[in-house]
Amino acid sequence: MNSIFVGREKEIREFKKKLESFLDRSSNITNHSIVLIHGFGGIGKTTLLKKLKDIVENSQGQPFKDSFDILELDWGNQEKQDLINRVMVLKIIYEALIKNEERKQYFQNYTKVIKIWESCQKKYKNAEEKQEQTGKFVEPELTDYEKNNYGYLEDSLVEYLADGINDLSQKKPLLIFFDTYEVLNDIDVNLAIQRVIKKSGNKVIWIIAGRNDLTQSISRNLVAQEALTSILERKNEDADIVALAIRNLEKLDALENSQLIHFLDFNKSPDRYVREAAANAIKHRVIEIYKSRNISNLKRLIIEVVPSLIKAMRNDFMKDSREAATDAGKITFQIMKTFDSELMDTDEGLKKELISIKHQLELALIFSSKEKKKSFVNSRKEKIGKKEPLTLIQDLDKELDLYEKVGFILLLGELKAEDAIERLVKLLSNINEEPDIRASAAESLGEIGGPVVNNKQAIDALIDALEYDEQQQNNGQYVRSEAARALGKLVPPKAIKKLYEAIRIDKFSSVRDNGKKALSNYLINSPRSHWNEYQNKAFKYLLKTVTNPEKEKKDLFPNEEDIQQKLITESSAQGQRNEFQSQSIDQLIDALKETKDPDECVAIAKQISSLKDAKALEPILDKLEELKEGDWIARTAVVKVLGQLDISIEQLEKSKVIKILVDRWRNDPISDVRNAVQETIENIYLYTSGNYELAEDALNRYIDQKEKKYRMQEVKNRIKQNKKQNNAKLI
Repeated sequence: MNSIFVGREKEIREFKKKLESFLDRSSNITNHSIVLIHGFGGIGKTTLLKKLKDIVENSQGQPFKDSFDILELDWGNQEKQDLINRVMVLKIIYEALIKNEERKQYFQNYTKVIKIWESCQKKYKNAEEKQEQTGKFVEPELTDYEKNNYGYLEDSLVEYLADGINDLSQKKPLLIFFDTYEVLNDIDVNLAIQRVIKKSGNKVIWIIAGRNDLTQSISRNLVAQEALTSILERKNEDADIVALAIRNLEKLDALENSQLIHFLDFNKSPDRYVREAAANAIKHRVIEIYKSRNISNLKRLIIEVVPSLIKAMRNDFMKDSREAATDAGKITFQIMKTFDSELMDTDEGLKKELISIKHQLELALIFSSKEKKKSFVNSRKEKIGKKEPLTLIQDLDKELDLYEKVGFILLLGELKAEDAIERLVKLLSNINEEPDIRASAAESLGEIGGPVVNNKQAIDALIDALEYDEQQQNNGQYVRSEAARALGKLVPPKAIKKLYEAIRIDKFSSVRDNGKKALSNYLINSPRSHWNEYQNKAFKYLLKTVTNPEKEKKDLFPNEEDIQQKLITESSAQGQRNEFQSQSIDQLIDALKETKDPDECVAIAKQISSLKDAKALEPILDKLEELKEGDWIARTAVVKVLGQLDISIEQLEKSKVIKILVDRWRNDPISDVRNAVQETIENIYLYTSGNYELAEDALNRYIDQKEKKYRMQEVKNRIKQNKKQNNAKLI
């Protein structure tokens, strides 16, 4: 910042000097030039702005006229000032610039992006209108490109506007006059304009007038950084506050790599929203590095942060935070490929480390997508050529890097290499082996098929790979997921129970989903009349794990209408049977306290729900704490009871039910449990006639943004309907 003007004649002289320096070819201007005029209303800020503008446009005997481009904006004249946001502000600046037709060529990228953004906004608006009409969630009809890029569009608008201003100013220095700047008091708007100023180059003078002293903005940012950083250092701080601090510190470019690593780690940062914020901050950081072409910062980020990002992509048990990490991983990998030659232009030690991390990141992305894995195997096949299986098996003993070894193992599966079974079993059984090697071995055993079915060592190794030890962490997500998938192809009878147990207790949806699909494969292509005892057992277990028969029947049995119908019929009949049906509330409470059997817990919870007796509140909360880990089906049933009991607001307050439920909603790894929590809080809000603020606050904060509007309206409509019915009964 070169100049700050707060007066008249002296400042006018200084302003003229600044203009002269811009026209002096020998002058080397490297900083951003900003003229700040501030003071209370009526002091003459607008008059001074006009005077400065007049100096440029009507100078006599001075070389200013026709030497500068001028843009003039008065934010006080903007309509609907309460709706001002950063896209609106950027668009107003853009539209003012392109009123001159010759300038349009400098803003072609901005023009493309704003059209895409406006298209997305229109589609979201159409979806909301349909939602209001139908009362059901409506997905906006975005193209694949719009879905993949929507989150980056606003940042791109900032960059492309700054690039256009920079390019325009190279032809002729540009003066930008802002009046009534205090209207732009939104933090995101201010940060966006600061970024535009920072990136628009050194041939622009920004003349800004407003009531606030903007010379303090830098110091305010430093104070904000200190305050936000102190939040991250506090123990037991509210997780929402921590997540917000992470998001704002990244906007201020004030997050340390060590902080990103800490808050990305699910062992150190138990709240999923915090981990999501850290993953999104990494994505933002990578995009900023890409735009600045700062290879040094990119190398540092890859070496220091990306290994932790890969760990989150693989092992974070919350799907949302895992997907946020994967999204950041995709962007990082794309940018690493873009700058591959620049990244590898370094010493051999660092180059080797960068290649290793790049391969680990690519493998994490490959194992998260069937399509990517298929493409990877095809590329390996093309590179290796027509090697015989025995040659590939021998090659596994060579000094291969992880990337090549995984490719060889997956190729052995595609080639259905029976000779590789023994070697694959050894790789899978070695818990000290790389998880990607073990997962690839499991997948290839499933691909080989028939010869593996009767191989006891192979089947035992796959079953053992389903187990997960929380302490040892010996079977990673991909190992367990691929083991379940392989067992679904091989359908050995002895695996049925282990698959069922994995479905009920594994934290990862990929493992549970593959486990369900595996059990369904025991039944597919087998007419109901020919089922043996193992197939009957597989069906019985599926019945216990299917929570939405109508939705899941086609996923599990796509072309088996008779099995689909049986699933629906048996699920309905199962829901009606309850061995605890005749017991009193006291007997049910005693049984709930004593039982360790998840199925018994489910049956007892359902019967308590039907009685609605508030006496069961504390025992139910105790059981929920007991079931915090482990069997999610029992946990779901217990959560649902809390939405059925006749509990007063005083009892809700005393027992802190909403706080307990919100913790489950935020951090339970199972989506069925989280959905049950939402349903339960909605029921609590309903039976308290909308008078319990904690329930309403929880719903407003944690219902998915896409469905919140219609879900909240639906609950409120039900409350109104209940009130009408109660009034009718009184009459």
